[in-house]
Amino acid sequence: MAVCISCPLAPLIDDSGKYVLEVKTVSVAPSGTVLSLLRNRVNTGFVDRAYLGVAPWAESRNAKPWTLRAISSDTNTPGLPPLPASRDEVESIAALLPRPSTVLIGAEATKKKFEGLPLGEYRVLHLALHGAVDPVFPDKSALVFPPSKGDDGHLQAKDIRQLHLNAELVTLSACDTAVGPVGTAGIESLDRAFIEAGANSVVSSRWALEDSSTDTFMKTLYKHLNHENKGDALRDAKLDLLHAGAAPYYWAAYDLVGDPIGAPFAKE
Repeated sequence: MAVCISCPLAPLIDDSGKYVLEVKTVSVAPSGTVLSLLRNRVNTGFVDRAYLGVAPWAESRNAKPWTLRAISSDTNTPGLPPLPASRDEVESIAALLPRPSTVLIGAEATKKKFEGLPLGEYRVLHLALHGAVDPVFPDKSALVFPPSKGDDGHLQAKDIRQLHLNAELVTLSACDTAVGPVGTAGIESLDRAFIEAGANSVVSSRWALEDSSTDTFMKTLYKHLNHENKGDALRDAKLDLLHAGAAPYYWAAYDLVGDPIGAPFAKE
């Protein structure tokens, strides 16, 4: 089912004592109108590039065993911790998926280089980096790349809306990307910005994510995504973690926003 909500349904317990996740496939739509528009959107100028993976914080120096993929909106970017598991995450997913693919790792993964790619030609964009939420000025919420000359590395929501995408799926492997203040058009968050930029659906998170467990979850998600619809793949990835004994913290944060129908890598 597709619903418009501000809290996750999957970890709730139903009358039978089961998680909603175990009996329903849940996705989130900004509104019924937006969902209808997404399902009737015609992509133009699309070239079949399967996958773009980005992991700018993959250096392992000073890595801690528990690293969060979230920062405050006023954090000094040069002091951000590395996300060493993000390299394995992005490269392992690329190995699972059809070619051609593009992978930007470490120093190669700058905001400028990302924006200079033909982003409208990729079916799936997977961005494994830090996220910063500004609850007062949501347009300043950002995905955070390392700074480069003349650029602080912050890809803000207002910048994301100007991207020209045709992606079937954008995966934001960063913290709090489904979080934001409620405005007249719903929750003003980074995932909504990608929908406005042309993405058909976005996998995002509702709270702070730990680096190594995110790596595990994302690889599980793409194993399912390789042959399932987006909504079913996300649900099955969560069920895999649930059945392995993982607490809801490790799987309930993830939402699919937009159209859950469609299998980007299904064999024709």
